[in-house]
Amino acid sequence: MDGTRLLQYKYDWSEQTSFHNYIERLDLACADSETIGMIGSAFFLGWTLFAIAIPRLADLYGRKPVWLAAVAV
Repeated sequence: MDGTRLLQYKYDWSEQTSFHNYIERLDLACADSETIGMIGSAFFLGWTLFAIAIPRLADLYGRKPVWLAAVAV
């Protein structure tokens, strides 16, 4: 067997259960790049604010209630 040959995969987009059909049927196409960037920025901002607030809340109210609230959120 020749070691330089690579495996090649071909997708059958016409198959009823293919990922491509789900994207088109459920309209799951990606949003524009600005929207995706804003989602990433909002995630980072939320992570940063809670990283500052959670330790102080844990000192005031105890670690278990703050942990349970954070897990619930």
